[in-house]
Amino acid sequence: MPLMPSAFSRVRGVYPLMLTLAMLPACAGEEGPAAPVARVAVELDRSAVTAGSALQMDYRFTVPERAPSPGDAQVFVHFLSDIGETLFTDDHVPPVAPRAWRGGDVVEYSRTVIVPESAALGPVQVSVGLYEPATGARAPLLGGEDVGLRAYRVGAFELGPQQSATRVVFGDGWHDPEPGDGRPGSAWHWSTREATLTVRALPDGGTLYLDAEQPPAFPAQQVEVRHGGLVVGSVEVTPGRRQVLDIPLAADLAGNGEPGETIDLQLGVVPTVVPADVPALDSPDRRELGLRVFRAAVEPKQQE
Repeated sequence: MPLMPSAFSRVRGVYPLMLTLAMLPACAGEEGPAAPVARVAVELDRSAVTAGSALQMDYRFTVPERAPSPGDAQVFVHFLSDIGETLFTDDHVPPVAPRAWRGGDVVEYSRTVIVPESAALGPVQVSVGLYEPATGARAPLLGGEDVGLRAYRVGAFELGPQQSATRVVFGDGWHDPEPGDGRPGSAWHWSTREATLTVRALPDGGTLYLDAEQPPAFPAQQVEVRHGGLVVGSVEVTPGRRQVLDIPLAADLAGNGEPGETIDLQLGVVPTVVPADVPALDSPDRRELGLRVFRAAVEPKQQE
Protein backbone atom coordinates (compact mmCIF):
# COMPACT_ATOMS: atom_id res chain seq x y z
CA MET A 1 0.00 0.00 0.00
CA PRO A 2 1.60 3.34 -1.00
CA LEU A 3 2.33 5.88 1.71
CA MET A 4 0.06 8.88 1.95
CA PRO A 5 1.65 12.29 1.37
CA SER A 6 3.01 13.78 4.56
CA ALA A 7 1.90 16.88 6.39
CA PHE A 8 4.52 19.22 5.07
CA SER A 9 2.86 20.36 1.83
CA ARG A 10 2.19 16.96 0.32
CA VAL A 11 5.74 15.85 0.76
CA ARG A 12 6.77 14.27 -2.51
CA GLY A 13 5.46 17.07 -4.70
CA VAL A 14 5.24 20.59 -3.42
CA TYR A 15 7.81 20.59 -0.63
CA PRO A 16 10.80 19.29 -2.63
CA LEU A 17 9.92 21.89 -5.29
CA MET A 18 9.78 24.59 -2.61
CA LEU A 19 13.20 23.51 -1.36
CA THR A 20 14.64 23.70 -4.87
CA LEU A 21 13.14 27.13 -5.54
CA ALA A 22 14.37 28.38 -2.18
CA MET A 23 17.90 27.50 -3.24
CA LEU A 24 17.77 29.50 -6.47
CA PRO A 25 17.97 33.06 -5.07
CA ALA A 26 21.06 32.21 -3.03
CA CYS A 27 22.75 31.10 -6.24
CA ALA A 28 21.52 33.88 -8.51
CA GLY A 29 24.17 36.44 -7.58
CA GLU A 30 22.11 39.50 -8.55
CA GLU A 31 23.37 42.78 -7.13
CA GLY A 32 21.80 44.51 -4.14
CA PRO A 33 23.18 47.57 -2.29
CA ALA A 34 26.44 49.02 -3.66
CA ALA A 35 28.14 49.72 -0.31
CA PRO A 36 29.06 46.93 2.15
CA VAL A 37 26.32 46.28 4.68
CA ALA A 38 28.50 44.44 7.24
CA ARG A 39 31.86 42.82 7.93
CA VAL A 40 31.58 39.05 8.33
CA ALA A 41 33.77 36.63 10.25
CA VAL A 42 33.10 32.94 10.85
CA GLU A 43 35.00 30.58 13.13
CA LEU A 44 34.75 26.78 12.82
CA ASP A 45 35.25 24.65 15.91
CA ARG A 46 37.80 22.43 14.14
CA SER A 47 39.69 22.06 10.87
CA ALA A 48 39.29 18.28 10.49
CA VAL A 49 35.68 17.10 10.29
CA THR A 50 34.18 13.67 9.68
CA ALA A 51 31.09 12.96 7.58
CA GLY A 52 27.96 12.56 9.68
CA SER A 53 29.32 14.63 12.57
CA ALA A 54 28.17 17.93 14.07
CA LEU A 55 30.18 21.07 13.27
CA GLN A 56 29.76 24.27 15.29
CA MET A 57 30.15 27.61 13.53
CA ASP A 58 30.40 30.99 15.29
CA TYR A 59 29.21 33.98 13.22
CA ARG A 60 30.00 37.66 13.70
CA PHE A 61 28.51 40.47 11.57
CA THR A 62 29.81 43.97 12.35
CA VAL A 63 27.71 46.74 10.80
CA PRO A 64 29.58 49.92 9.70
CA GLU A 65 28.18 53.33 10.57
CA ARG A 66 25.80 54.59 7.86
CA ALA A 67 25.76 51.18 6.18
CA PRO A 68 22.81 50.65 3.81
CA SER A 69 20.04 48.34 4.96
CA PRO A 70 20.28 44.77 3.65
CA GLY A 71 16.47 44.66 3.51
CA ASP A 72 14.84 41.28 3.97
CA ALA A 73 18.12 39.45 3.53
CA GLN A 74 19.02 36.02 4.81
CA VAL A 75 22.43 34.44 5.26
CA PHE A 76 23.48 31.83 2.73
CA VAL A 77 26.17 29.34 3.74
CA HIS A 78 27.56 27.04 1.04
CA PHE A 79 29.96 24.17 1.64
CA LEU A 80 31.92 23.63 -1.57
CA SER A 81 34.25 20.94 -2.86
CA ASP A 82 37.68 21.83 -4.25
CA ILE A 83 36.12 22.00 -7.74
CA GLY A 84 33.34 24.35 -6.63
CA GLU A 85 30.52 21.81 -6.33
CA THR A 86 27.98 22.63 -3.61
CA LEU A 87 28.07 19.72 -1.18
CA PHE A 88 25.47 21.03 1.28
CA THR A 89 24.14 24.32 2.65
CA ASP A 90 22.99 25.98 5.86
CA ASP A 91 21.04 29.06 4.73
CA HIS A 92 19.31 30.77 7.64
CA VAL A 93 17.95 33.93 9.23
CA PRO A 94 20.18 35.18 12.09
CA PRO A 95 18.67 35.65 15.57
CA VAL A 96 18.61 39.39 14.81
CA ALA A 97 17.19 39.68 11.30
CA PRO A 98 19.36 41.76 8.91
CA ARG A 99 16.50 44.23 8.36
CA ALA A 100 16.93 45.26 12.02
CA TRP A 101 20.70 45.83 11.78
CA ARG A 102 21.89 49.38 12.50
CA GLY A 103 25.26 51.10 12.19
CA GLY A 104 27.58 50.03 14.99
CA ASP A 105 25.71 46.80 15.72
CA VAL A 106 27.66 43.60 16.29
CA VAL A 107 25.55 40.50 15.68
CA GLU A 108 27.09 37.31 17.07
CA TYR A 109 25.60 33.84 17.24
CA SER A 110 26.45 30.16 16.90
CA ARG A 111 24.92 27.45 14.75
CA THR A 112 25.48 23.72 14.49
CA VAL A 113 25.36 21.92 11.16
CA ILE A 114 25.32 18.13 10.77
CA VAL A 115 27.51 17.18 7.82
CA PRO A 116 25.66 14.77 5.49
CA GLU A 117 27.02 11.23 5.58
CA SER A 118 27.08 11.18 1.77
CA ALA A 119 29.04 14.41 1.27
CA ALA A 120 32.15 14.00 -0.91
CA LEU A 121 35.34 13.65 1.13
CA GLY A 122 38.31 15.98 0.82
CA PRO A 123 38.90 19.73 1.15
CA VAL A 124 35.76 21.79 1.82
CA GLN A 125 35.53 25.57 1.42
CA VAL A 126 32.89 27.57 3.31
CA SER A 127 31.41 30.62 1.58
CA VAL A 128 28.92 33.04 3.11
CA GLY A 129 26.83 35.95 1.88
CA LEU A 130 23.54 37.82 2.22
CA TYR A 131 20.68 37.51 -0.25
CA GLU A 132 17.02 38.48 -0.53
CA PRO A 133 14.94 35.37 -1.24
CA ALA A 134 12.25 37.33 -3.10
CA THR A 135 14.61 38.90 -5.65
CA GLY A 136 17.87 36.97 -5.46
CA ALA A 137 19.72 40.25 -4.88
CA ARG A 138 22.97 39.86 -2.94
CA ALA A 139 24.47 42.48 -0.64
CA PRO A 140 28.22 43.23 -0.54
CA LEU A 141 30.18 42.37 2.60
CA LEU A 142 33.61 43.05 4.04
CA GLY A 143 35.76 40.29 5.48
CA GLY A 144 36.54 36.92 3.98
CA GLU A 145 37.84 36.37 0.46
CA ASP A 146 35.57 37.60 -2.32
CA VAL A 147 35.10 34.60 -4.63
CA GLY A 148 32.67 36.35 -6.97
CA LEU A 149 28.91 36.84 -7.12
CA ARG A 150 29.13 38.48 -3.68
CA ALA A 151 30.07 35.23 -1.97
CA TYR A 152 32.89 35.34 0.58
CA ARG A 153 35.16 32.48 1.60
CA VAL A 154 35.34 32.50 5.40
CA GLY A 155 36.80 29.11 6.26
CA ALA A 156 37.80 25.63 5.21
CA PHE A 157 38.15 22.15 6.62
CA GLU A 158 39.17 18.67 5.59
CA LEU A 159 36.27 16.22 5.43
CA GLY A 160 37.13 12.64 6.35
CA PRO A 161 35.11 9.41 6.44
CA GLN A 162 32.41 8.88 9.01
CA GLN A 163 33.43 7.43 12.36
CA SER A 164 31.32 4.79 14.09
CA ALA A 165 31.37 6.83 17.31
CA THR A 166 29.19 9.56 15.75
CA ARG A 167 26.86 7.40 13.65
CA VAL A 168 23.13 7.25 14.40
CA VAL A 169 20.94 4.49 12.90
CA PHE A 170 17.17 4.95 12.55
CA GLY A 171 15.43 1.87 13.96
CA ASP A 172 11.82 0.95 14.79
CA GLY A 173 9.13 3.61 15.02
CA TRP A 174 10.19 5.67 11.99
CA HIS A 175 8.18 6.05 8.80
CA ASP A 176 9.95 5.32 5.52
CA PRO A 177 12.45 8.04 4.50
CA GLU A 178 11.19 10.72 2.11
CA PRO A 179 13.50 11.95 -0.63
CA GLY A 180 13.71 15.74 -0.35
CA ASP A 181 15.15 17.44 -3.44
CA GLY A 182 18.04 15.07 -4.09
CA ARG A 183 20.78 17.14 -2.45
CA PRO A 184 22.91 15.41 0.21
CA GLY A 185 21.11 15.50 3.53
CA SER A 186 17.78 16.75 2.13
CA ALA A 187 15.87 13.49 2.78
CA TRP A 188 14.00 13.14 6.06
CA HIS A 189 12.33 10.66 8.40
CA TRP A 190 9.13 11.22 10.37
CA SER A 191 9.01 9.53 13.74
CA THR A 192 5.91 8.14 15.37
CA ARG A 193 5.16 8.73 19.07
CA GLU A 194 7.99 6.35 20.04
CA ALA A 195 11.01 5.71 17.84
CA THR A 196 14.43 4.10 18.27
CA LEU A 197 17.88 5.46 17.47
CA THR A 198 20.88 3.14 17.72
CA VAL A 199 24.25 4.66 18.67
CA ARG A 200 27.60 3.53 20.02
CA ALA A 201 27.65 3.11 23.79
CA LEU A 202 28.35 6.36 25.65
CA PRO A 203 30.02 5.48 28.97
CA ASP A 204 30.72 9.16 29.69
CA GLY A 205 27.54 10.53 28.13
CA GLY A 206 27.54 12.92 25.19
CA THR A 207 25.26 15.02 23.01
CA LEU A 208 22.61 13.90 20.53
CA TYR A 209 22.10 16.27 17.59
CA LEU A 210 18.89 16.20 15.54
CA ASP A 211 18.46 18.39 12.45
CA ALA A 212 14.69 18.91 12.58
CA GLU A 213 11.90 21.06 11.19
CA GLN A 214 8.20 20.98 12.03
CA PRO A 215 5.43 22.61 9.95
CA PRO A 216 4.24 25.97 11.33
CA ALA A 217 0.78 24.51 12.00
CA PHE A 218 2.23 21.95 14.43
CA PRO A 219 2.06 22.64 18.17
CA ALA A 220 5.16 23.01 20.32
CA GLN A 221 6.34 19.51 21.17
CA GLN A 222 8.38 17.91 23.92
CA VAL A 223 11.01 15.35 22.94
CA GLU A 224 12.38 12.95 25.54
CA VAL A 225 15.31 10.60 25.04
CA ARG A 226 15.19 7.45 27.17
CA HIS A 227 17.51 4.53 27.75
CA GLY A 228 16.49 1.53 29.80
CA GLY A 229 13.26 3.28 30.76
CA LEU A 230 15.07 6.31 32.23
CA VAL A 231 14.96 9.81 30.74
CA VAL A 232 18.53 10.74 29.78
CA GLY A 233 17.80 13.96 27.85
CA SER A 234 14.94 16.19 26.68
CA VAL A 235 14.22 19.29 24.59
CA GLU A 236 11.24 21.39 23.49
CA VAL A 237 10.74 21.82 19.74
CA THR A 238 9.44 25.09 18.29
CA PRO A 239 7.58 24.62 14.98
CA GLY A 240 8.10 26.64 11.82
CA ARG A 241 11.89 26.78 11.53
CA ARG A 242 14.75 24.46 10.67
CA GLN A 243 16.92 23.89 13.73
CA VAL A 244 19.57 21.54 15.04
CA LEU A 245 18.45 20.30 18.44
CA ASP A 246 21.33 19.55 20.78
CA ILE A 247 20.27 17.22 23.57
CA PRO A 248 22.84 16.58 26.33
CA LEU A 249 22.74 12.93 27.36
CA ALA A 250 23.37 11.73 30.90
CA ALA A 251 26.54 9.80 31.61
CA ASP A 252 26.85 6.02 32.01
CA LEU A 253 25.15 4.91 28.79
CA ALA A 254 27.68 2.12 28.55
CA GLY A 255 25.60 -1.00 27.91
CA ASN A 256 27.57 -4.07 28.99
CA GLY A 257 30.93 -2.41 28.47
CA GLU A 258 31.92 -4.54 25.47
CA PRO A 259 34.17 -2.91 22.82
CA GLY A 260 32.17 -1.42 19.94
CA GLU A 261 28.86 -2.11 21.67
CA THR A 262 25.76 -0.21 20.55
CA ILE A 263 22.78 0.89 22.60
CA ASP A 264 19.21 1.85 21.71
CA LEU A 265 17.85 5.27 22.59
CA GLN A 266 14.06 5.69 22.63
CA LEU A 267 12.78 9.00 21.29
CA GLY A 268 9.38 10.00 22.70
CA VAL A 269 7.43 12.90 21.14
CA VAL A 270 4.40 14.58 22.77
CA PRO A 271 2.02 15.52 21.29
CA THR A 272 1.95 13.78 17.92
CA VAL A 273 -0.09 15.04 14.97
CA VAL A 274 -2.32 13.34 12.40
CA PRO A 275 -2.14 15.81 9.48
CA ALA A 276 -5.61 14.97 8.17
CA ASP A 277 -7.02 16.22 11.50
CA VAL A 278 -5.38 19.67 11.16
CA PRO A 279 -7.30 21.87 8.66
CA ALA A 280 -4.36 24.26 8.20
CA LEU A 281 -2.24 21.43 6.78
CA ASP A 282 -4.82 20.56 4.09
CA SER A 283 -3.52 16.99 3.92
CA PRO A 284 -5.17 13.57 3.61
CA ASP A 285 -2.28 11.98 5.53
CA ARG A 286 -3.60 9.73 8.34
CA ARG A 287 -0.18 8.79 9.72
CA GLU A 288 0.76 9.66 13.28
CA LEU A 289 3.69 12.08 12.99
CA GLY A 290 6.09 12.98 15.75
CA LEU A 291 9.40 14.64 14.85
CA ARG A 292 10.71 15.24 11.32
CA VAL A 293 14.47 14.61 11.27
CA PHE A 294 16.77 15.33 8.32
CA ARG A 295 20.06 14.25 9.89
CA ALA A 296 21.23 12.94 13.24
CA ALA A 297 24.61 12.65 14.94
CA VAL A 298 25.96 11.87 18.37
CA GLU A 299 29.13 13.26 19.92
CA PRO A 300 30.60 11.28 22.83
CA LYS A 301 31.74 13.38 25.76
CA GLN A 302 35.50 13.73 25.73
CA GLN A 303 37.27 12.42 28.79
CA GLU A 304 39.11 15.13 30.70
